[in-house]
Amino acid sequence: MKDPIVCSKVIAREDVVAMCSYYTSTVKSATVAIDDIWNMIKMEAIRVFIARDDDKIVGILLSYPHYSTWVAESVVIRTILADNNHIKVCLFEAVIAEGKERGISRFDLFSKDENTIEVAQTTGFTNLTVTEDWHSYRLSISAS
Repeated sequence: MKDPIVCSKVIAREDVVAMCSYYTSTVKSATVAIDDIWNMIKMEAIRVFIARDDDKIVGILLSYPHYSTWVAESVVIRTILADNNHIKVCLFEAVIAEGKERGISRFDLFSKDENTIEVAQTTGFTNLTVTEDWHSYRLSISAS
């Protein structure tokens, strides 16, 4: 039996509108974000994946490229929202498959959602806080 969930990369502005609607539940409140997200997708600054069950969006994943000295390009996953774990797995698999096609060998996930972390670990992600003792820091400054 074919899985009814289809995960794919966002390539059309109407997908961004639908994704923002899923995320915020009202497109009007996300009007500015729609244009910003669409422009970032066109510039390839971010990649957005959506999961559909027929025509209904049931999950989203936002990722962006990251460059380092040790690994030329990697993918950072920042946002994953889905109706269930099966959809999260589908979204992880979609971003990994697309990355592999581009020669990407490292995928990093930043999440504080325990369920997302558990699903990621079943997909093969490793908790670097435990294995490599990495620490993460943030500096927030005024933009003016």
